[in-house]
Amino acid sequence: MRHARWLLITVGAGALLGFAAPVHADTDPDAGFLNAVNQAGIEYTDPQEAVNVGREVCNYLGAGHQVDGAARALRISNRSLSVKNAAKFVTFAQAAYCPGQPAG
Repeated sequence: MRHARWLLITVGAGALLGFAAPVHADTDPDAGFLNAVNQAGIEYTDPQEAVNVGREVCNYLGAGHQVDGAARALRISNRSLSVKNAAKFVTFAQAAYCPGQPAG
């Protein structure tokens, strides 16, 4: 996975929230995030880079951007990432790193 700016059109972000549930089960947000990403079968080369990008997604959302915009940016900077997996990644990042923000 490359650095930040990962985004694409979310395919039912609300439906993906069910995938994010395991993220809250872990007390370590990084471990929970990586666990959710791994369980979804989303591939990455460096766990720390995946965590960094997940945190950047939260910062992007916190700046007022929409979930679908985040997913589009993620997809643009990571062409090997499917639309579906980009949407999941954003949802997992949101659940792990910005729990106070409303979903979707």
